Amino acid sequence: MWQRSLNQIRYNLNYNDYIANGNGGFLGLYNNFDIASLSNWQASVGQDLNSLNSNPLFVNPTATTPNLHLSSGSPCENNGLAINGIIDDFDGEARAGLSPTDIGA
Repeated sequence: MWQRSLNQIRYNLNYNDYIANGNGGFLGLYNNFDIASLSNWQASVGQDLNSLNSNPLFVNPTATTPNLHLSSGSPCENNGLAINGIIDDFDGEARAGLSPTDIGA
């Protein structure tokens, strides 16, 4: 995630799951500063108040053809926000009819 300054925000960041790991991993860049944690990101940009910082528990993210669907028990389940008019997901499958919906594309 990259954001130059608050006056450039033209969108609403919320209901996301961010994970940054490994050597030098950070969550985002804001005003030319690396932001390492979700709480610091939220304080800096004033958004993402309902977002998570956890492993989404994808079914098989490292397969030759990754399966990025959520495993049972994923923290992303039932923590999203339904958006009017969005009825299918990134790979063309019907979005779950749950309210709230899952976090993800």
